[in-house]
Amino acid sequence: MKQQILKYLKTQKLMSLATANKNKPWACTTYFATDNDLNLYFVSPPNADHCRNLTKNKYISCSIYDSQQKVNSQKEGLQLSGTVTVISKVEEVKKALVLWNKANSGAEQYINYDNMQKKIITSKVYKIKPLLFKYFNEALYGDKELKVFKV
Repeated sequence: MKQQILKYLKTQKLMSLATANKNKPWACTTYFATDNDLNLYFVSPPNADHCRNLTKNKYISCSIYDSQQKVNSQKEGLQLSGTVTVISKVEEVKKALVLWNKANSGAEQYINYDNMQKKIITSKVYKIKPLLFKYFNEALYGDKELKVFKV
């Protein structure tokens, strides 16, 4: 199942990310990339609502799906829960940015390590470590629709 999830994640670019600070939830949409260990990476400014929430509560949930799916087609998508950390080690940041820019081509000239170091952009790189996936794939699972995968 891990390989099916990884294959699906590599076909997607956007996720809906949910965070919470005490009793105040917040959801946003952000571009992401994934590595072969099913970790997800996103780039955001630390003063964004979702990032401020992460300083108080590292637990998140996400949904990833193709918004172009037709209502009468076989559905495929993911829901996941996990934890988020800000990446601070230089080599990890660079590696994550390579993954992110490969998955989301077109912003390499702007979203890169040098611009972060020069404070041209204030964004940080965040790593989601999934704890649980719910993988919906009606083509594979038929009536059962989904399978749960604990990491």
